[in-house]
Amino acid sequence: MKGAFEHRFPPELAQVRILRKALRDQLVKWKIDLGVVDRALLVVDELVSNAIEHGGIHRVAHEPLVLRAALSGTFLALDFEDPEVPPAIVHELQKSLAGDRTALPALDSERGRGLFLIATWLEKIAVSVIRGGGMRLEGRIPGARA
Repeated sequence: MKGAFEHRFPPELAQVRILRKALRDQLVKWKIDLGVVDRALLVVDELVSNAIEHGGIHRVAHEPLVLRAALSGTFLALDFEDPEVPPAIVHELQKSLAGDRTALPALDSERGRGLFLIATWLEKIAVSVIRGGGMRLEGRIPGARA
């Protein structure tokens, strides 16, 4: 893979803006198609915001979250780790993403929009339990380079 980006950050909502700027700067430097940049930022925003907002109840050590991005051919690969997600929640997420990912959430639904956006813009999504617990979500966005 060409190019590598890694950003470790505390699980705090104020960090999302900092992460988005750092990622945008790197993707522009790599000369990634601007449509792909926008999709990547939307996916990352949803992943990280959801992890912070919904994962707070499980946090004990407040270990850093990690986002990695790499350019692989015409794909932008994204890799997100949250080391404090319980395995049961990871398995629930695996089931949710394995189901009908094209179904829009109900307009009045408070939940499901983030997963819908992630599933819409990412290909080859893989969710797994990482060593000692925690979650890793990987996927890729096509069209990063012409």
